[in-house]
Amino acid sequence: MHTPSQLLQDLSAGRHDPALAALYALDGTAESLDRARERAEHVVQCFIDAFSPAPETSAALFSGPGRTEIGGNHTDHQGGHVLAAAVNLDTVAAVKRNHSRRIRVQSEGYPLSVIRLDHLQPIPDEANSAAALIRGVVSRFV
Repeated sequence: MHTPSQLLQDLSAGRHDPALAALYALDGTAESLDRARERAEHVVQCFIDAFSPAPETSAALFSGPGRTEIGGNHTDHQGGHVLAAAVNLDTVAAVKRNHSRRIRVQSEGYPLSVIRLDHLQPIPDEANSAAALIRGVVSRFV
């Protein structure tokens, strides 16, 4: 892992171009690689701007693949069948450990969500919010 600033520098210098090309199965043009690199750089820069991490703190960049459910939406986790397809979209996140027992999620265009790891029970006022979704997922991990 690298510090956020190192990660940004490495992206800008093209050191992660092979990984980006493999991840996105790019068409081989410089333009497609430039777009992938710029997107990754943007995510890391937004992370730095939002969280001002300490210089020695390691960070990582992750990509979660997108999918669409053509049929059977929300039945797969209930033991049913679903017809799903991959799409050429993903969610990209820069992350780091913060040692605060809080998960802080900042999505571009949305308010900061803060979830305390010592309070994972549902909160009625959070219904249908990003915080409620994060809290519910995390509660199944701990």
